[in-house]
Amino acid sequence: MKGMLSSKLKWIFALLFAAGLVIVVQAALPKSNYLPVIYRQDIIITLTPTPTVTPSSTPTPSQTATQTQTIHPSITTTATQTPTSTSTSTQTLTPTTTSTPTNTSTPTRTTTPLPTHKINTMLEIELSGPDSIGMGSPNPFLIEVDVTFTGPGGQTFVIPGFYDGDGAGGMDGNVWKVRFTPDVTGDWTYTSSSQEALLNGYSGAFNATSPTGCTAYTPGSLPDFNCLGRLKHSGEHYLSFANGQYWFKAGINDPEAFLDPTVNAGFANEEAAIDFLAANGVNSQYMLFNNLGGDGSFLYPWVGNNPVEAQTNHERYDLAKLADWDSIFDYSQSKGIVLHLVLEDDSGWTGFNRDLYYRQMIARFGHYNGLIWNVAEEFNETYTPDEIKGFAQMIRDLDAYDHPLTVHHMDVLDVWLPFVDDDRFDLTSFQQPLIPLASQNAAAVSWFNIVDDSTVRTIPISFDEIRYFLPPDPEDPPLDQTEARHAMWGIFMGGGIYELRIYPDTTYTGFEPHIADMHRARTFMEQMPYWQMKPMNSLLVSGQGYVFAKSGQEYSVYLPVGGGIDVNLTGTSGTFNADWFNPRDGSYQAIGSITAGSVTSFTAPSTEDWVLYLR
Repeated sequence: MKGMLSSKLKWIFALLFAAGLVIVVQAALPKSNYLPVIYRQDIIITLTPTPTVTPSSTPTPSQTATQTQTIHPSITTTATQTPTSTSTSTQTLTPTTTSTPTNTSTPTRTTTPLPTHKINTMLEIELSGPDSIGMGSPNPFLIEVDVTFTGPGGQTFVIPGFYDGDGAGGMDGNVWKVRFTPDVTGDWTYTSSSQEALLNGYSGAFNATSPTGCTAYTPGSLPDFNCLGRLKHSGEHYLSFANGQYWFKAGINDPEAFLDPTVNAGFANEEAAIDFLAANGVNSQYMLFNNLGGDGSFLYPWVGNNPVEAQTNHERYDLAKLADWDSIFDYSQSKGIVLHLVLEDDSGWTGFNRDLYYRQMIARFGHYNGLIWNVAEEFNETYTPDEIKGFAQMIRDLDAYDHPLTVHHMDVLDVWLPFVDDDRFDLTSFQQPLIPLASQNAAAVSWFNIVDDSTVRTIPISFDEIRYFLPPDPEDPPLDQTEARHAMWGIFMGGGIYELRIYPDTTYTGFEPHIADMHRARTFMEQMPYWQMKPMNSLLVSGQGYVFAKSGQEYSVYLPVGGGIDVNLTGTSGTFNADWFNPRDGSYQAIGSITAGSVTSFTAPSTEDWVLYLR
């Protein structure tokens, strides 16, 4: 009698689903019942009653939409139910099939194609868990779920999920989400695991397809992450994307509290500020998640109207706020700007649940392709290098994508030495406000050589905070546009990369000339095979300048104050085209053809800064 009743219930729900009357029934039925498969796809989320999903086209960096697709899986269970409250079951989601009742007691199954999803775009899966109160007990933020995605080559990604309340910013609900960005084409499967029975055992499949609408990257432009794929450590002096394209960082360091809604860099909102950065060629942005107890004490992801409440609620996350951060990050990515996300401020409050914090931030934001994690700002104000290494390992254990990871420091550059040749750290994050401007190139060259040694791991040398610009600081004199440009070019010619610090960080437009200088410099660098070049100041026989070259093929020499220089080309043969590049306006002045094989003299057009370019 019990088996007959169960069979009848299956038929009733199958008929109701066919009539469009059943939408979500996971919470209403035990897992031993067959449930209909439901998919939802969104740019703006919509529910579709069919199991076939057609994603929208891939956005380009000029678009404002970030493509995502949301799937609501159900659980199909093959089980032998015992009369007791304990049952053993094998749970398998079959999103490619639907059940159709016939005149017999056994339903027939018709196969439909796997849902498709483009690689390099985020797939979001919603799981129905226990009905929860965000500020109630048990704490739903402590309920963990992981989803293992297996690709066509057998590669696996274990992605943490997160509690998302009602799924729309409300704190109460039964929605857990998992966000995944597939990186290769072909058929993928996924399976959830959790100590919470309602979140355990979801599984399904989809087919990942190639991106469309992709165009070749051009020097000075911004990347289309949907086409280039994930940013990663390349084993060389510059990061690269999954497709092999190298990335030359020329970013912005301020305002570090950009995620605070009152800090918009002089614009009406964050999107307008991002539009300005993208229009002016800025390709990365440094942002803090948390400055409680640090420089500001007003930015944090936890529930609370003030720092005291936030500290009390450090295991409860403000879902509406995090949804706003989602929107900001989506917009940045759609514009081609890499997210340089800093997990805590200098000298900040350290009493939060660190395991949960890392898990929540990585689960929500780890799917982005253009992303660099930074463990902490000015770490040595609060932590030892060994503590930072421990935190880095925690991040590595959670981040299945192995996004580039770094840590920011203060004081002399040698503070960063403990992280050299540690494979948990993929680039530097230097602060050096007190170093003389003339020493920027020497510092870059020195560190380029440290990590260029065959016995250590090669990483990019990134200068993320150098000097203060305006107004005069008690520790630093003001740095005007010309000085800033000299420092930046010294770093680039030394094989380093750079983030511009604007201080005070009231408005981006006040530093538009500095930003324009940086964009011109990046455009110049990207026309060369910069990832194959090295600092070679020894080639400068006389005069003042910095040399960055690929021996025998391309040479660039930055002259801070113009004048004459002698370049040693005795070890090179052949003919080169020679030009002067004006870093102040981006124009070129042709020198003509020169023959290598000797020490060659050049004289800049003026006593301002110039770049000699031989190719």
